Amino acid sequence: MSRIMKRVALLVHSANWSGYEQGLYELLIRWNRSPAPIVYLAEEGILSDKLREHGIAVRILPMDAYKRGSSNREKGYLGIMGTLKYARRLSQDFKHDQIECVHANTNTLYTMVYGSIAAKWAHLPLIWYVQKSIAAPYLNQTTAAMIRTFFRYIPDGIMVNSLSTLASLKLPPQKMSRVQLIYPSYSGEYGRMIGISPDPAYITVLLVGRLAEWKGQHLLLAAAKAFLPDRKVRFWLVGAEQYEETVYREMLQHQIRSNGLTNITLFGYMEDLKSIIHQADILLHTNMGPEPFNQVILQAMAAGIPIIASNIGGPMEVIKDGETGILFPPGDIGALRRSIRWMINHPDEREEMGLKGMARVKNYFTIELSLQRIMDYYQ
Repeated sequence: MSRIMKRVALLVHSANWSGYEQGLYELLIRWNRSPAPIVYLAEEGILSDKLREHGIAVRILPMDAYKRGSSNREKGYLGIMGTLKYARRLSQDFKHDQIECVHANTNTLYTMVYGSIAAKWAHLPLIWYVQKSIAAPYLNQTTAAMIRTFFRYIPDGIMVNSLSTLASLKLPPQKMSRVQLIYPSYSGEYGRMIGISPDPAYITVLLVGRLAEWKGQHLLLAAAKAFLPDRKVRFWLVGAEQYEETVYREMLQHQIRSNGLTNITLFGYMEDLKSIIHQADILLHTNMGPEPFNQVILQAMAAGIPIIASNIGGPMEVIKDGETGILFPPGDIGALRRSIRWMINHPDEREEMGLKGMARVKNYFTIELSLQRIMDYYQ
């Protein structure tokens, strides 16, 4: 009989409170089985505070002591020598905590680097949980090819958050037996929140996502122009830009002003999306390139909201075209406009799609299903 694993290290780079960290938190607070998780973080933050409140073991190994110079501090990377020293200290912590397996959550690819070195030095099996596409627009062609080579030789096991992510790894057939599909999951209530519902005076079409050209917010603005005569239809865009993407926000604002798009409201970053999601009648996802997965789509489906999304990437694995929403070719403004119009003109079918979407989340994307797949894979 094989020995049961008792303790696993979960490597997480950031203690922020974005969608990824929130999903991990919901998973961990329900982790009531062996192996027991110990979460290793590079910083203190909201995530570490919330995990401690639930009695989850957290280890903080700050990077500041291993950084040299302001440029490294600003980027959050240590350089070669700093990374090796950091990994050495991490491997010592693994031994002290009697870790039996290292699970590196690669929401930040840098976690793969120092986590892998530390796991090898500690002579521990290593799992990479890949949640970003190893392809454009996340990585350039040369970097993606190099990282795919690492996937063939370094990790003992690989978890992926979607078949789209798996396809981006381009693994040879003989390596596929090491792969486990673990979809992100939903853990909240189903149906509309008590006291929050769409305004009956409007049809509210919502798009949530980081402001970036490949996310396709400009497509929505182009489509929304056709709905200006219909005063009952309004469009809400929620999202913040990152770093160099401020130019894109300015472009969107110019597009709104120059076209007189009074039916558009552009919001900034929102920490708690539940309230605004539950006020929507339709959720849009307008990506022009493949996104590995989208947690907001699950949240909206669980609330009974139908989805209109580009037929590319992970969302194709969640949405059933014609049943829980409508899929359209990425970048096709005409198809997007027609899909929105169909949803508006068919309220009964729209409601039925929302109910089927809710049932799909209950059947295929729950925390318990994800946890059980993870536990089975560990053993």
